Amino acid sequence: LRSSHMSQASALERMGTTEAKPKGEKAQRSLFISILVGNFSMVWLVASSYVFFFVIHLGGPRIINDRPLMSFHIAIALIFAIGCSWNLYHTPNHGPGFRIAHVWIGWITMVVGFVLSITGMIVILLGWSTLPISSQVLIFCIGVLQLCFQTLGIHYVRGKRWIKMHAMLMTLNFYVGTLLIGMNRLPKIMGVQQGDMSRVEETNWTFLSLLVGLGVAGYAIKTNKKIVRAQPKPTGQLPPFIQGSKATGSDYMASSQAA
Repeated sequence: LRSSHMSQASALERMGTTEAKPKGEKAQRSLFISILVGNFSMVWLVASSYVFFFVIHLGGPRIINDRPLMSFHIAIALIFAIGCSWNLYHTPNHGPGFRIAHVWIGWITMVVGFVLSITGMIVILLGWSTLPISSQVLIFCIGVLQLCFQTLGIHYVRGKRWIKMHAMLMTLNFYVGTLLIGMNRLPKIMGVQQGDMSRVEETNWTFLSLLVGLGVAGYAIKTNKKIVRAQPKPTGQLPPFIQGSKATGSDYMASSQAA
């Protein structure tokens, strides 16, 4: 009898351990899936992929061979692009964990963005840029716009609490501040060397890339609004992997309703 009871107890223990594993695996799967599922759109995927490729392909070799200020500018450009892309994909309405990540990544990206714009404009003003004059003018203007977008974006989210305006400005900040510059350098990516294009051709391409970039930014804003509206409303309950944090279900609901 004792041996039978012991065998039953050991069997129950084995059952308990085998039942505990799926719960942990399920929590890990839910976390992994929640990270994958965001504000997905083809324009976001293509734009983010192209920007990462542009910065790494053209900027990577220059980090080693260029002036220290330009090397620093290129390195933080990649950080800025990653931060913007993540915060466009995951917004506070996805849950308290993503809300905390959005705020922290947002502040880091804003600081990096200010430094990125200022260093880029310094490089141009000091005459260190080897880009065509038309591209230098465009990029300098983009740097000024980026400073405006970020300043207004912080003002509308921290001061006015106008979340929709903040979201629109941050979308413009990514697509104008990164994608537009990347599109302007598309001929270089395709192998066109300095001097292969005439001054008129360079100016025409700069103007065309500006129009296309602004069009893509406008389409991205419209697409992102549709995605956010189509998402289910939050329940206010904390996911298992975020329980114990300072965020609460009421914070989740408040941020989602504000968005």
